[in-house]
Amino acid sequence: MLDDLDRILLGEPVVSPSSDFASRVMRAVRRSCVQFAPLPFPWQRFVAGLVGGLVCTFVTATRLMSGSRLNHTAFDATAWKDTLSRGLDPGLLGMTVALVMSLLVVRLSVMYASR
Repeated sequence: MLDDLDRILLGEPVVSPSSDFASRVMRAVRRSCVQFAPLPFPWQRFVAGLVGGLVCTFVTATRLMSGSRLNHTAFDATAWKDTLSRGLDPGLLGMTVALVMSLLVVRLSVMYASR
């Protein structure tokens, strides 16, 4: 027992692609792949941001470890020597190790992704 929808669908003609349909689709795919070149990664901006971040981290860490407050006074260039002569704070050492390990992971992933 067929209802109205089944009867309508059974009465539809079978649709099949034309003989050159696959070749036209493949031509369009190849044409669209050639049009857009991949964007390069902005390594110069990345390195500039990384260096700036490391400088800010170093300045802040030396200021905090030297016991001075972060205010709008000029940075004392000899403060880092005093800090290093007293020894590194374990927290700062941990952050440094974590940063180096993170950079190593990024370097390895970029190296394997470029293969």
